[in-house]
Amino acid sequence: MRGLSRLPPFWMLAMAQLLIAVVLASTWFYVHAKAVLAGPPNPDQYVNTWDFQIAVFLFYWLPAVLLLMGILLGIERLTLAPRYARQKAAARQDDA
Repeated sequence: MRGLSRLPPFWMLAMAQLLIAVVLASTWFYVHAKAVLAGPPNPDQYVNTWDFQIAVFLFYWLPAVLLLMGILLGIERLTLAPRYARQKAAARQDDA
């Protein structure tokens, strides 16, 4: 019963959350970029290319998503630290 309440290592949870956030942000951006490209052409022709849209995502949206996720993961780490400490102490006690 004790094993069911055991949390996986924090880095595994963090990587899963980061991957989900990047996939969701990429999907959201793809749908909106596709709508922009399907609409009436912009006077600035470079805006109407996928290369420009991908550059906007990579240089503007992706760093913002990673920064916000980093802040969120830092807060989660601080919040979960006592639980991980108790889990580690219980594991040491079980081994003894």
